[in-house]
Amino acid sequence: MRINPAKAAAAALTVATLVVVYARVDITLLLHYLGNANPFYLLLALFMFLPQALVSGLRWRILTEGVRELTFSEAVQMNLAGKALNAVAPSNLGEISKAYFLKKGDEGVDAAQAVSAVLLEKTLDQWGLCAVLLLGAAASLDWRSPVIRTGLLAGGAVVAGVGCILLLRMQALCKPFARGKSTLLRKVAAFFGGWDALLSGLKARDPLLLKTLSLSFLVWALHVYQLYLFFPALGKAMPIAPALSRLPLAVLTGFLPITVGGMGTRDSALIFLFAPYADASFMAGVGLLCSLRYWIDTLMGVPFFHKLAGRSLSMNRNIEQGAYNLDAMHDLPEEDNAKS
Repeated sequence: MRINPAKAAAAALTVATLVVVYARVDITLLLHYLGNANPFYLLLALFMFLPQALVSGLRWRILTEGVRELTFSEAVQMNLAGKALNAVAPSNLGEISKAYFLKKGDEGVDAAQAVSAVLLEKTLDQWGLCAVLLLGAAASLDWRSPVIRTGLLAGGAVVAGVGCILLLRMQALCKPFARGKSTLLRKVAAFFGGWDALLSGLKARDPLLLKTLSLSFLVWALHVYQLYLFFPALGKAMPIAPALSRLPLAVLTGFLPITVGGMGTRDSALIFLFAPYADASFMAGVGLLCSLRYWIDTLMGVPFFHKLAGRSLSMNRNIEQGAYNLDAMHDLPEEDNAKS
């Protein structure tokens, strides 16, 4: 079996990062925290997957209104299915598979708009997370803290950048790519055209863009609250303002395409950012729960991925069989065709 060098390197780097992080942690104390975890808060954290899935599904349905009509149930299932490949793709890019499901479910779907819908959703995710970060940094009122200043700068830059992306039209960028002879350049031009068409459709229906922004904020407020529940679950109360300003920074660090699922990088960020509030062993426990949360989220999507992928394969087989039958009918002698 051929090993993918990039995946092997990512796995090796993940293991090395985890070894470096946990070599500095008191493992006995870490096991004590985990062994005495409060089951109520753990169950409450698990329950948070439900509203996250429902709100994310609603947002996906709104984003794809101009691409393909989905029921609320279909949108939720497709959204969950997209998470299944995040285990092998960096920065949650496994969700690009949702563009495939959109296209395979309806051959009339524009591929460029389908891909644009996924990338717009990822862009809105960054906006929602950084909006929560800005809220937490503003609520902390500790303007002298380097962490708060970093949060304000990073969050403000991302929120402003996403705002510009949503307001600007990409049509001007299409022209130089469209003139190119390369297939890749033409695909880039088609993507920019699909992005503009998708955004134009959302803006034409006035409340929709505002709804997607609001839902993106709500989705990430739910995510951050879920992570916040890991603190009382391991037995330590944490003020809400430091959590709101520091947890999004740790999540952003985990998005860096360095390790698998952000493991190691997110853990080290948690230990560093929360050093004034909790010891390294406690924060290592929070980091392990964050990683467990990531894998549960990914595994939840596997049944839906198989369901949608199987449906797409079945549709392809039916189309191929139909084409074969038409060819066979065409090849029959005229008398046989007349009889039939």
